[in-house]
Amino acid sequence: MPIIKQSKIDLNDLNENPNVFFVYMENAKKTNGDFITKMLRDKDNTLPVTLKRSGGTELDSYWTDKDLDFVQETFDNDLRAIEEILLNRGVVVFPLQMFNTEHFVEEKFSQAGKRLFNDFVVKLEMLMIRYLPKNRSRVL
Repeated sequence: MPIIKQSKIDLNDLNENPNVFFVYMENAKKTNGDFITKMLRDKDNTLPVTLKRSGGTELDSYWTDKDLDFVQETFDNDLRAIEEILLNRGVVVFPLQMFNTEHFVEEKFSQAGKRLFNDFVVKLEMLMIRYLPKNRSRVL
């Protein structure tokens, strides 16, 4: 089944679609975070992608390339959980605004850990290419 990108997600989306899984950015300490993270955290039909060390907004709340092995394993586990849902014919929703909020800034992620950032971007792009709905006119 597909990945869907959605501009806004609210509690009604979660409650009205219990068989749909919603992805959100998480930090290893599971503290703080933006509105979406706080709303989605600990719900049954959500899937975290753990991209930060802590819930702060400072550069030191992001992992660095020194944490590469541990963080890559964490990324892989989170992305594997998403792919497992998709392989079992589930639907997964990614909020469009998840990569640039007050608590998760793509530029800071890249600055703190360039190799980590690049590794994650490649893996996420591969997942999107594989599971985003295809344009039927291009397929036929």
